[in-house]
Amino acid sequence: MNKRVHIYLTEEVLKEVDNLSEEYGINRSNLIEKACIQYVENETKESVKDSIVADLTRALDNALDPKIERLAKLISKGAVFSGMSQNLLIEYLDEATSFDVLASYRNARLKTVEDLKRPLEALMGGSAK
Repeated sequence: MNKRVHIYLTEEVLKEVDNLSEEYGINRSNLIEKACIQYVENETKESVKDSIVADLTRALDNALDPKIERLAKLISKGAVFSGMSQNLLIEYLDEATSFDVLASYRNARLKTVEDLKRPLEALMGGSAK
């Protein structure tokens, strides 16, 4: 059962409603009713979509958080091992040879930074495997 409601529209909007109702061949009330129904359906769909996106985001966050933390720990351990290896090598080279460790370190660091800026294909001679 439909209920009667009263609404106020500006003259410009009412003129557009009348033009559309004439174009579609339906009366003003039916056009406004259809417009309201369509608006409510769209808003409901958006609300459901927003809810689903929020649920998926929470689920992904819950699933990925432990993995991200574990990955961060692994990266941290790798950095520690790399630093430890570097310090042991520097200590060995400094004591065992007349080799200029600091100059060699600087050259190796510059080459590494340059390599990181180049595409993988260029480093591997043209083809990444």
